[in-house]
Amino acid sequence: MIHPAQAGGRRAIVIGILGGSLLLAGCRSKPAPPAPYDAGGVVLSAPAPVPTTSPLSQDALPTTASEIALGNLDIQIAAHEKDLVAQPRSVRVLTALVGALTTRGQYLGQIADYERAEELAERLVKEAPADSSSYLFRAGTRSTFHRFQEALADVAQAEKRGASGERVDGVRAAALTALGRTDEALRLRQVMADRRNNLVNLGSRAALLAELGRIDEAEKLFVEAQHHFPDVSPFPVAWLWLQQGLMWERQGKLSRARELYEAAQSRLAGYAPALAHLAGVKAAMGERDQAIALLRPLAGRSDDPEYAGQLAGLLREAGPANRAEADALRERARDRYEQLLARHPAAFADHAARFFLGAGADPPRARSLAEQNLKVRPTVEAHRLLLEACLAVGTPAASAACEVAERALSSCAAKGPPGDGGIVPAARCTPHLHILASRAFSACGRADRAAAELQAAGAAQ
Repeated sequence: MIHPAQAGGRRAIVIGILGGSLLLAGCRSKPAPPAPYDAGGVVLSAPAPVPTTSPLSQDALPTTASEIALGNLDIQIAAHEKDLVAQPRSVRVLTALVGALTTRGQYLGQIADYERAEELAERLVKEAPADSSSYLFRAGTRSTFHRFQEALADVAQAEKRGASGERVDGVRAAALTALGRTDEALRLRQVMADRRNNLVNLGSRAALLAELGRIDEAEKLFVEAQHHFPDVSPFPVAWLWLQQGLMWERQGKLSRARELYEAAQSRLAGYAPALAHLAGVKAAMGERDQAIALLRPLAGRSDDPEYAGQLAGLLREAGPANRAEADALRERARDRYEQLLARHPAAFADHAARFFLGAGADPPRARSLAEQNLKVRPTVEAHRLLLEACLAVGTPAASAACEVAERALSSCAAKGPPGDGGIVPAARCTPHLHILASRAFSACGRADRAAAELQAAGAAQ
């Protein structure tokens, strides 16, 4: 039930959009440590050596209790909504509300919050068409729903109106990453990290390096990022550990991933994507009952069908006694996906495809959605999803599976920007991809190529 690729959707994109809004609702409990600079910008003291441990303890990296932070966020949203009734054209209120809703949507798995933010961002551009920030906010909400080309067009409009620097680079980098243009995104992430060495910038670069298979570099940055956060909001810290956990989950290091997901949950109870991945890891490690217990409350409160679908799959695996609950959750998830696909087809094609590959039990539908997703996001992961769907369809899609396998392997063998050791692959071909490719080549009668891919899978471990 582990689907690391799912984190490549809305939840992975939002971080590049929010920037400072990730600091919402922290409710500072103590002053930030003073910066080691005088008024002229001269360094007065060298930074302390960075420890090599992650996640840090509450004593080493103090953050506000999650119930306080989430409560503050709810209060802020309610206050902004009230202000908007009184000042429906206020740019200040609109921007604050878009940022807060997007934050809550990301962390609690609330699609309704994303949709409300999208609606308000459209209004923001109408109310302040000359304001560059209006276009950046709308670009963010468009990226959330995988409208990446429109998001990039908005970034260009913002630049025409004078926008520059970190906010522009962050929104653009998120869209470029989602489109598979990782070399361009990596350059932007480096510029951002060089400009401002904070947790979000370092963590975003680390997450991208992890996608490229540059694990050692990414791990060092993830660890270092913890020490560049002079705030007490739990939101960015929990996000950082989720991204680090995803890296290790993709590498098959489930115990390490679990440690990081549990740390993210400890700092921000109810953090939806971290909770779902923690449940997936627990199930894979033989703790299915614990995984089900984690998912039940999340599936009950979230309007994102991913969690109901994940729970349905685990309940079906648990045996006949759970069949009725599993079937009800499956139908609920199916209906919700169809609603969301009708409104936001690009944003939910990948998640719905995985649902129909699993609990939804409809491989042809999964294949159609995976093909749709690949058109929007020509990434290695999108190729792999389509390959999985073709293999699930079976013999009727055998020749297509071989074609997709060739394209998937080609996409992750492409050359990217120079790394510490010279030119590196744009994204590493994982053992799982080689195994899927081997199955595809076997299905279309290419035994020699199938054997070669199995050998490559072993070499990639």
